[in-house]
Formats: sequence, C-alpha cells, structure tokens
Amino acid sequence: MDVVEGPEDAWVRLNDRIERLRRHLEGDPFDRTRPAAALASALDDLGEVLSGSGRVSEAVSAGQESVAIWRGVLGSSPGPAAEHTPGFIHALANLGCWSVEAGELERGVAAAREAVALCRPLADPSACVPAAHRLLVFVLWSLSVCLDAQGQHARALDAAREAVTVLRPMADPQTGDPDTYNSHLATLLLHLCTRLMASGQWAQALSVAREAVELFREPAAVQDGVPDDLAGALGNLAACQFRAGLWAESLAAGQEAAAVYRQLARAGSSREPGLLACNLSAILTNIAAALIDGGRLTEALTTAREAVQVLRDLPGSGTALPVPLEQPLAGALNNLSRTLWLTGREHEALAVGQEALDLGRSLTGPVRDVLIATTLANHGYWMLLKDHRVQALAALQESTALLRRLADPVTGNPDLHEPDFATALCNLGAGLAGLGRFTEALAADQEAYTIRRRLAAGANRAPAPHQAGLGISLNHLARRAAEAGHYETALLRAREAEAIFRRLVGADLSPVHSPRLAALLADTSVWLLRTGRRPEALAAGEEAVAVLRRLADRTAGNPATYEPPLAVALSTLCACLSAAGRHEEALAAATEAVRICQRPAAPAAGDPTATSSAVAAALVVRARQSAVMRRQPQAQADSTQAVAIRRHLADQAAGNPASYRADLALALDVLARSRSIGSDFPGALLASGEAVQIYRELIIDAPAHYLEHLRETLQLQAHVLLELHRPGDARTVQDWLAAHPPHAE
Repeated sequence: MDVVEGPEDAWVRLNDRIERLRRHLEGDPFDRTRPAAALASALDDLGEVLSGSGRVSEAVSAGQESVAIWRGVLGSSPGPAAEHTPGFIHALANLGCWSVEAGELERGVAAAREAVALCRPLADPSACVPAAHRLLVFVLWSLSVCLDAQGQHARALDAAREAVTVLRPMADPQTGDPDTYNSHLATLLLHLCTRLMASGQWAQALSVAREAVELFREPAAVQDGVPDDLAGALGNLAACQFRAGLWAESLAAGQEAAAVYRQLARAGSSREPGLLACNLSAILTNIAAALIDGGRLTEALTTAREAVQVLRDLPGSGTALPVPLEQPLAGALNNLSRTLWLTGREHEALAVGQEALDLGRSLTGPVRDVLIATTLANHGYWMLLKDHRVQALAALQESTALLRRLADPVTGNPDLHEPDFATALCNLGAGLAGLGRFTEALAADQEAYTIRRRLAAGANRAPAPHQAGLGISLNHLARRAAEAGHYETALLRAREAEAIFRRLVGADLSPVHSPRLAALLADTSVWLLRTGRRPEALAAGEEAVAVLRRLADRTAGNPATYEPPLAVALSTLCACLSAAGRHEEALAAATEAVRICQRPAAPAAGDPTATSSAVAAALVVRARQSAVMRRQPQAQADSTQAVAIRRHLADQAAGNPASYRADLALALDVLARSRSIGSDFPGALLASGEAVQIYRELIIDAPAHYLEHLRETLQLQAHVLLELHRPGDARTVQDWLAAHPPHAE
C-alpha cells in the first residue's frame, strides 16, 4: 500500500536534501554544475511544499534562491544550457505565482513573463517536444494567474486561452494521449472558466464549465483523486447556469458541489480547512440565490445562514485562507441580508447588511468597491420598498457611483459590472422619483435602458439573462412617462415589457418573473383606465391580483414577500371595478387591501414607517371608493386617518423631505371629497385649500407631474365654493382651470 507523503514529511526530506547539496558544493570546488542544478531544483520543490502549506513568504525566499542558482548554472556553463533551461523556466513560473500570492505583483508578473519568453522557443510546434509543450502550458497558466492578480484581466484571459490551445492537442483522443492529459486539461479549463466569468463572458464560461465537469467525471480523473477540482468545476457551472437563467440546473450543480466539499471536510482533505470553508460558503451562497429564484425562500434562508456560519466557525488564528476572511464573509452576509429581506425579517436584514458593509469598507483593492456597491445596492433597494426614501437614495447614489467606476470601459471591467450597473441605475431612478426629482430619475432610467437594450441584443453575450432586466427598465420608463401624464407612451413601453415577461413566465425559467409581470399589469391597468380603456384595464387588474394572490397564499406561497404588492394590486383593481360600475366589489377589494396593510407584522419584521405608509395608501383608496358610493362615515374616517399618517410622514421636523407632501395632498383631496358628500363644505374647503397649496408649491419644479392632481382638486374646490355661495371665487378657480388645460400626450 502506497503511503502518501504529507507536507511536513516532504519539508523534512527536502530540507535534508538541500543541506546535503550545500555541503557537497562547499567541499567540491570542481564538480559544481550538476549539484547546483540539483540544489536549485530541490529549492523549487521546497517552495511548492511551503506554498501549499500557506507559508508563502518562505516559498518566495526558496524560489528566489532557486532562480538565482539557476542563473548561475546557466551563465557559468553554456554547454548544458539546453538541459537546465526547463528547470530554470519552471522555477521562474513558480516564483511568479508565489510572489503575487505574497503581494509582490510587479516581481511576480516579471518572473512569469520571463518564463514564457524563454519557453516559447523550446515549445516550437515544429519541434514536437511534448515536455516543452507541457512546460509552456504551465508557464502560461502561471502568467495568467499573475496578470489577473495585477488587474490585467484581458491579458490573463488571453494567456489562459493560449494554455488551453497548447494542451488540447495533447489530450486529443485520436492524435494525443487523453488518459495522461485529460485531467490536466480539465484543471486548465477550470482556470479558464474562472477567467471568463471574471470577464463577464458568461456564455463561453458556461460551455467551458460543462466540458471541465465532464472531464473531471472521467474514470482517469477520478483515479487521480480530484474531487475538490470537480467541486470547483461544479461551482463554476452552477454560477454560469444561474447567470443564464437556468436556476434548476444551477441548483442541482451547486448542491452536488456542496456535497463534495462537505465530504472532503469530513474526510480531512489535504486542502486547508480555510480554503474548503471559503469554497463551501461560495457554493452555498449560489445555492441560496438559485433557491430564491425558484421561490423556495425557506430553504434559501437556511442555506444562506449556513454559508455565513461555515466562515464564522473557522478558528481565528492559524487558518490559512486564500483571501482575507472579511471578503468571503462580507459576500455571504450580503446574500443573507437579501434573503432575510425576502422572508420579511427586515430588522435582522438591516443588521446583517450593516455588518457586510462594515466588513467591505475594511478591505482594500477592487474587491472592496464591489462588495460595498453590491451591499449598498441591496440595502438601498429594500429601504426604498419600505419607503425610507432619504436613506434609500443615499445608499443607491453611492452604489451607482461605485459601479459606474467599476464598469468604466477604459479603467474598469464593463463585461463583468455593466449588468449590475444597469440595475443600480434602475433602482436609483426609482429612488429619485420617490423624492420628486423626476428629471434625474428619467435620466437614470434611460441610461439603464440603453445598457440593457444593448446587452439583450448583444451578439457576443448571452442575451437571454438580460431580457428580464430589459423588461424592468421598460416598466420604469413607462412609469416615468405616466408620471408626466404621457399615458399612451407609458402603455407602449408597458406592452413591450409585458411581452418579455410573458415569454419568461411561459418558459418557466424562474418563478421570480411572475410577480414582475403582476406588478407591470397593475401599473398598466391604471394607465389603461386613464386612457378610457376600461375593459382592458379591468382584465389587467384582475390578472395581477390573481397572480399575486397565488404567490401570497398563506399555505403554499410567501405572504411576507407578496402580500404588500397584492395590497397595491387590490387598490388598483378597486379603481378598475369602480369604473366598470361594480362598486361593491371595488369596495371589497379596497377593504382587503386595508386589512393586509393593517395586519400586525412579526416583531422581527416590524417597520412603522413602511407599515403606516402602506396603510395610508390603502385607506385613501377605500375612502375614495366610499365617497363614490356616498358612504360618508367610512370615507370620512378613512381619509382622516390617512391624513394624520401622511402629515406625520411629511413632518419636516422629523427630517422627511417635501416629496412626502404630495402623498399628503392626495389624502387631503380625498378628505375634502368625503366632507363634501357630508355637506361639510367649510371643512371640504379647508382640506382642499391645503392640498391646492401643496400642489402649487410642487408644480413649480415639476409642472408635468402635478398639474393633473392640482386640476382635480381645483375642480372639487370650485364645486365647494359654489355650494358655499361664493360664485366669484368659484369663477376665479374655473378661469385658472381654463387657462391651464391638461398636458397633451
């Protein structure tokens, strides 16, 4: 039975050999060339053992001595240069990798470049020397690693591609030796796939990952004992499949990879426990994302928690890690925060997200900006959904600025970061619109749309994953058009977005597309109603509610995530039913929306601002419908409560901006209507007057967005003035309305 030599045994053996060679060189002044070459080779081997044990600085020292001795051997005796040059090249390539691992990037790249330059003549295709070609593959891989560490990602990818090109004929089933070289090819494909992923070339990466997995599954590779490499290839495959929208396939590959890593950990793999933990955490994070896309949120939360815990369980000292622990931990925490948001645990999500952000800010280098940007993007998006508009905008602005720099075509990596940059722009547009900064919002949404339209049509990229993003951008542009009163333009954008989402839902790529379609249909129903297309509006509203009701089902669905949008859809359906003359059904829909919004949140998920804002919105809708049905007490009670909530939210003393005042004005308008039907005309005049004053202030900066609301309130006010026998004041209001007609489409 073969005994596998451990790192400590190898270190002792090589040190003993090195000492014997040193003594031989000191005692024999004549025969120096071969012992010196043997010493250089032993030092190179020792460096590999040290590097594999995490003792990188010692490996660099051994490598530097090895290279220096090789230079002496080659310089002092020209005769055996051909014999010893490969050893020198190998030592240079190793020194390059160890140097960049130790943070000495310039020295590492220089050593790897020198190795490649020396090796190319030896590996001349016409010479047909397999050993030289194997060496060229190794030094090209080394150069790829060094260039990538230095941030030269495109050149790193070129070197990896060339290495695969050199090695592939050697593994060819017809002309090469696949039994010998397939495992090497699989390892090199794994490296190439990682470089492609880092460059954002996901379609090519997916193809390479599939080939690598197939090769690692072959009997020869299994006999070579590479389960950890198979897990790495499966992890890459899972990430690529997820990017391609193949969430079920991604989940299967990720779960297989996780099982392999767990098995390695239980068996006491030769790999460092820190490296295994980082790899397992990364796989679990990908699995959680796939589970989210599959609508399996409970499993996603369990998996996301495990991804964090395997890193927290690492001992604080003595554990070798490929990167600072803060880096993978920040990424895992960011994903956990997102999952917590989706499962309604907002308070815990905020705390976890803040920890991820703090860890990200403690790092240095490009990864710092990536982690901060993604964490802030998640934080800002969820704060926006919870109606914390000022805090959301601050996070979204910082995230967008970071991603703009990361996606810069000259100084950044647009292939990798442009999709996330477009998402950040889209969320920024929503944040700006929520604060009444409509011109800036439109600019951000238009920029996001331009990027996503290009990505979705890109010949060199996989367009399918970008279709959902394009649909979201179209929906945002539709909202910006509707806010300006351009409903026909909004409907044109919405129709294109609807076609995209229906295609994605029909392909059953991921359950996440159904709520996107439902939200779009709810928006569309409002715009159809505004253009007088009542039957179409009602059909869209009913479909939106049906989809969201199924998703929010308390037995088979996820009410924490989907009840809030269901309440919004029920409110829009109320308007559609009312326009169709189905007033009792309209009131029932509005009442259900109120009940959903008033339902007590779990203690860990409570958010007074978000809850009260949603309650106020639902109460306004029910109050308006009650007023239409002449049910004055209900209308009065609901609108009074809504005004109180929105007055508090718009309180400048509480630090809230003027944009909340638009919501207050809408509630005041409905309060005025409820008082009017109860013949409380002085009260109606007071409420409508305050609403008019707010709209007049808002219309200065955004006339297109508030003119329609101002006109509706003024029309009510003119009626109230007539009831109060003030025809002159009523005529003044009517004259203003005549002078300020609605904006044409």
